[in-house]
Amino acid sequence: MSREIHRDQIGVIRHDEGGHALELEWLEGTAKASDANIKEWLLKFVAEVEKAKAKNILVDLNHFRFEWTAEFDGWWKQNIFSRYVRAGVERFAFVWPAGRTPASTSGPDEGYAMRNFDSLEAARAWFNAGS
Repeated sequence: MSREIHRDQIGVIRHDEGGHALELEWLEGTAKASDANIKEWLLKFVAEVEKAKAKNILVDLNHFRFEWTAEFDGWWKQNIFSRYVRAGVERFAFVWPAGRTPASTSGPDEGYAMRNFDSLEAARAWFNAGS
């Protein structure tokens, strides 16, 4: 069972204590969000990951509409990625809309295992298999 930590028009953060996971569900409000709005959200989320010492992270992209650029990705790598590694994250799951799931890979510079899924259930099962 998960507990909702924060919600607004951009997203929802939930803590699933049983699965040692923090979940970020992006909402339709991401379509109108600015870079600053998304950065604020990512900083809020990584702070919750650090606070909860979550081993697993699930990001639900089913309603994500923000345009993630190469420049934005550079900011994420510089300001967010290393904090996940330092927080002790072990598994990072992305849940994509049906038919849009990219191949599951975990790059050599990742500090944790990363996989892409087409359902929340599959991502949570992956977390539970690693427990």
